[in-house]
Amino acid sequence: MRKGKTARARTEPATQTDDAGRRDPGSAPSPFAIARFEGHRDGFGFVNPTDGSRDVFIPPHRTGGALHGDMVEYRVLATAPDGRREGAVVRVAAPTGQTVVGLVTRVHPRIEVVPFDPRAGASFGLSPPVPASVAEGVAVTLEIPRPGPGRTAPARLLEVLGPISRPGVDIEVLIRKHALRVEFPETVLRETDAIPEEIPGEILAEREDFSRGCVVTIDGDTARDFDDAVSVTAVPRGGYQLAVHIADVAHYVPVGSATDIEARLRGTSVYFPGRAIPMLPPALSENVCSLMPGVPRLVQSVIMSFDSRGNPGRVRFADGWIKSRARLTYGRVNALLKGAPVEPPEKPLLAEIHRMNELALLLAQKRAARGGLDFDLPEPEVVLDALGAAAGVRPAQRGPAQRLIEEFMIAANIAVAHDLVEAHQDVLHRVHERPDPLKVAELAKVVRAFGLDFDPDPEEVEPLDFRSLLDRMGGRPEERTLGRLLLRTMALARYAPEPLGHFGLAAKDYLHFTSPIRRYPDLVAHRALRSSRSSRSAGGAPESSAPAGKSRRARPPRGRREEKHEAGRLATDALDHLGAECSRLERAAEGAERESLAWKRAEVLAGRLGDEMDGTLSTVTPQGVYVELDEVYAEGFLPVSALPADRYDYDPMRLAMRGERTGRVYRAGQRVRVLVARVDRIAQRTELALVGCEGGGVSTALRNKGQYAPRNARGGADKGRQDRGGKARGRARGRR
Repeated sequence: MRKGKTARARTEPATQTDDAGRRDPGSAPSPFAIARFEGHRDGFGFVNPTDGSRDVFIPPHRTGGALHGDMVEYRVLATAPDGRREGAVVRVAAPTGQTVVGLVTRVHPRIEVVPFDPRAGASFGLSPPVPASVAEGVAVTLEIPRPGPGRTAPARLLEVLGPISRPGVDIEVLIRKHALRVEFPETVLRETDAIPEEIPGEILAEREDFSRGCVVTIDGDTARDFDDAVSVTAVPRGGYQLAVHIADVAHYVPVGSATDIEARLRGTSVYFPGRAIPMLPPALSENVCSLMPGVPRLVQSVIMSFDSRGNPGRVRFADGWIKSRARLTYGRVNALLKGAPVEPPEKPLLAEIHRMNELALLLAQKRAARGGLDFDLPEPEVVLDALGAAAGVRPAQRGPAQRLIEEFMIAANIAVAHDLVEAHQDVLHRVHERPDPLKVAELAKVVRAFGLDFDPDPEEVEPLDFRSLLDRMGGRPEERTLGRLLLRTMALARYAPEPLGHFGLAAKDYLHFTSPIRRYPDLVAHRALRSSRSSRSAGGAPESSAPAGKSRRARPPRGRREEKHEAGRLATDALDHLGAECSRLERAAEGAERESLAWKRAEVLAGRLGDEMDGTLSTVTPQGVYVELDEVYAEGFLPVSALPADRYDYDPMRLAMRGERTGRVYRAGQRVRVLVARVDRIAQRTELALVGCEGGGVSTALRNKGQYAPRNARGGADKGRQDRGGKARGRARGRR
């Protein structure tokens, strides 16, 4: 069996589920697997197994009355040659609270509410009396009836959120749609409010003092929680010593405390444009755990040595404390690296900033040589006006500062993962398995159709194969399209107890350690590292480790864990469950963030109806083409009906379509000029009309109808771009 297949081939535990679906310990174990059901408005659905294996399709007549979000017992009935599976729901093990957030689309003769999530159903009726605030265009939360014979019972109004056009209401919708936890329980607030802001001297005395070093934080302009600080010093005989200091959240959040339980239920922080929902209360995330400049803060530190070529040397770990010299931003560090004038407070830091960049470039070269992938696709950044409305979307800049922090965090994560694997310590690993061979084969067909040599063994594809392809794609018109296709070919990263490696980073051992303020698996890693170090100290073993890849001791076969019974170690089944739940919560957070961005893009384009923009064809489908716009960093859809009249043949291998009569070709990477024709803000869909394209061709069918007001006739089309929105954290600390 090839590396990375262990988890997918493993039999699904019959009772593996989340807290909502856990069986009574006294009951007989179920012969069926348990997982979450994802419904579809057309009646069918999917079950997402907790072991990371392929989804199971559930046809409409086999859903067993399950609604979207229910925990269900299911069985697999058939598996197709391509790996697709079909099954049936045996019973609903744990129904979710049946609440739906929707938009009032009609008031008379009856109130009709359409869910924002189409998987919840087509529409629901609402019986009077209702408040006068319930009007067309208002977002509401409903309690809906369970399915049954006839299903005639109306929904019950729970909450009126306000007009969907009002700034901030879209975020409230997404919070409810994705079941995000916002308010902290009183028990949690009491716990965290009781934590003293000043660190007692006896605690500092027990730790290694890093406060004299040139330690700095580097984050985005709008960041409020600083959970990592770095320093790079020159080694006398040549080389570098990199110290990565991470906020010691584990010191303040004991296992089983109210704060720990709440953090586990959240799993991760969620970042919307202009608003963040933290995993930890502000007393921790923005205060005692935040590595603010000039203030003593507790950290867990990873100190790594590298020679002058970037080869790793010795690694050690320490409980320490720091006093950050400065709170630097990505923008300012990028400017200094480009030679901007230096302010007086920055002069003592300039040499270290350049030394950091030198080491980061070496680490990036080493990672690229291993086959580590770097798609470098720009992240969208939402620009908010003074009222909080979206005024623009632009690609966020990713310069040397973002890259150096990313390289340092990856190096620390690898070092901790390697040490814990060598110590046989139970922990949650960040697992990114090999891509599905069928997807790799399909990718190869498309890539070869573009004249690129790419013919790996789909069963044994290596990161270097993908890295080489990325390098050859560079500079081509279809580079971004093929890059996204390659990205979709890869497996989803997840959390699991087995050290199965990280394909995208070309790392044998990998976990998340560097963001315990905003990710629960990082907090688990902090506790595991401290437990491992304590065990070795008690046994007289050294706390430093050999460089990654040089083992000190034999380890069990990769993908298997030896059983442990020591106090404080997570039981195997508990760790399996925790990994599956953290993965699910991460996907929910990413889904909410992605949808929020789509909503903001639609909001911006709704104010640009009738405007012409330049763009690039990014995706070609039989129904039409998608265009990535230049002026607004967003995509719109150009349906076949909006193209010059012709019969078009779709070529899936070349990502193109060709007109039979005219011979006109539309292909990925082609430059076009389009007009914003229609915007559906609720469906987050923008429809375009073609004005002109590279190689000729003009469509005036829509423009000549006079249905679009000229730009200068629309009030408020040019909103002032005053306050910059976007994520509170830089994407250099993205979810790899």
